[in-house]
Amino acid sequence: MATQVAATYSPDYQCIRLKSVFPAFADPEEPQGFQTPHQTGFFIHEWLHYLHNNSTIHGVTAYSHAVILWSNVRAIIDHNGLCIGDDHLPIQDFADIRKQYKHRLDSRAAQNNKIEASLRLDDLDFISCKKDTAYIEGDENYPSTKLLCDVVSKVDDKVFKIKIGCHEIVEYIAFALESRFLRNLKELPLSAPIDPYLLINGLATLISPTLERETILRCAIFSLQLPDPPSYLAGLLDWSERNKCEQKDPDIEITKKASDHFKTNTHVMNDQIDMIENMLPLDSPFARAVKHAANLMKKNYLYRIDNPFFEIDLVNEFSRLGGAAINAAMDKHGVGFLIQEREGPDDKFMRDLMFDISLPHKLDADITYGRRVAQAAFSYVLEFFKVENDKIKQPVRMRCPFFTSCDSEYRRDNPSICSTAPWESRKLEQSKICYFGEAVINTKQPPSCEEGDQEKESKDDSCN
Repeated sequence: MATQVAATYSPDYQCIRLKSVFPAFADPEEPQGFQTPHQTGFFIHEWLHYLHNNSTIHGVTAYSHAVILWSNVRAIIDHNGLCIGDDHLPIQDFADIRKQYKHRLDSRAAQNNKIEASLRLDDLDFISCKKDTAYIEGDENYPSTKLLCDVVSKVDDKVFKIKIGCHEIVEYIAFALESRFLRNLKELPLSAPIDPYLLINGLATLISPTLERETILRCAIFSLQLPDPPSYLAGLLDWSERNKCEQKDPDIEITKKASDHFKTNTHVMNDQIDMIENMLPLDSPFARAVKHAANLMKKNYLYRIDNPFFEIDLVNEFSRLGGAAINAAMDKHGVGFLIQEREGPDDKFMRDLMFDISLPHKLDADITYGRRVAQAAFSYVLEFFKVENDKIKQPVRMRCPFFTSCDSEYRRDNPSICSTAPWESRKLEQSKICYFGEAVINTKQPPSCEEGDQEKESKDDSCN
């Protein structure tokens, strides 16, 4: 069972999903939990994705883009919660939204390099690397860099090209730390595809052949603290290699450099968090959950000033102290909620289970509820971009992201609606509203004072 088969993490939704082949919590009465070091490693791998989503400039920027998209698209959501289309947007506003979406998509996309499954990393010789920077629709505010590498197969002398983007860096980091956890326990990591998990090690054989694996890992983690990670990674590897050639400790040098970077760029993080908070002025579980996530991002980023690569220390603690250390780290640095997939038909009611695995979240019902609403809201809005290329339209059909795990009466009694038009749940009375229905209500623009006079039940005649 490979990591990519056992579990996944959905970044902006902050949701860890365990597949049915990894039934750690499939029986809520007697959960078996993680029974082997490798199973624990699978979970750590996905939690590290969450951590990097919530403690790096790369991750926080992607999250803020999701919030920005949600906020900007609200301008074309009608009183029924349906998208009326980009034709109703000013041209420049639509252009900005389109670029935000494309940049978000590009920064998360896998490069899908065509590497034969039979090849090992040692079979490849990286012979050149160059940066290829493009700008989304020609806008310099949205850079997108890929590292283009020429690689020779030692097996048949075939020359081919490999691309490395943000996805490959993020996956390398999580797999390298998962492997470290297992090796600390004297366990061999399972074999993993070169793409995406090992490409950074291959790149390092070209740029920084004398560096230790831990220094390469530090360079990769540091690159996520810069606005366009692939654009900086090769330079960090080269800089660390030169430090070693000059008899300087490259780990000490890059730690100093990273700490100084965090101190200098704290305002960048503060600006991102302020922007997120200003987009959610109303007090609701949805707004509270997003603001809670944003403030946790800020705390994690500031924590890096004194320990820029603290995830390395955490993984060592996980190996030494086990579950207690993992739980403590999740409580301190956060964790997404968890969906446990189970065997059964894809349309079965409550086939899958949802859990909150962080004590602070369990104690705050608003955040627990609000983060599900946030996932539904982001899922709904992002679906508008998938109907037609370079357009924003109401989808004809979509399936609620909680279709297999929702326990509401509405889902039980209306499976065809929830699997094709979940926005209809917005019509439910408040006491029976589900996550998706609440998300649609939160996404609708608040009514004007005139419209609000007809809809409000309260006597408050102010506009938000």
